[in-house]
Amino acid sequence: MTNPKTGDEASGAKRASDFNDSLQNVPAFEAMMSTLRLGQSAQSQLRKCEYDEYLELSQQAGRLLHASTGQKQPTPGWCPEAEEVQQQVNEKFKDYPEVTQNFRAFVQNAHVAITQARATGKK
Repeated sequence: MTNPKTGDEASGAKRASDFNDSLQNVPAFEAMMSTLRLGQSAQSQLRKCEYDEYLELSQQAGRLLHASTGQKQPTPGWCPEAEEVQQQVNEKFKDYPEVTQNFRAFVQNAHVAITQARATGKK
């Protein structure tokens, strides 16, 4: 026999549901969450020094992506300079196929999240 939820448990579940619903209304929530998931995945696979280098390369690619697209959403094709960064990642982290495969999505999701957060802040 299951116990009925007490008032505290029910209200806690309701608060959690309300909190989750409010997060869904945050601009670029999905992009932020994808960035966090992909970053955590890379961090769990790489040594700290490797992860630090991965982050530096992602920032470099992000700056190039931002410069090539301005405030627009990223396009599937990266500028040649960003493609070079992707190749560096492919070479440096070749022993981590998931990390190299997710690099582009990591950078693009971060770009979307930052761009939308900045646009929201200007309103």
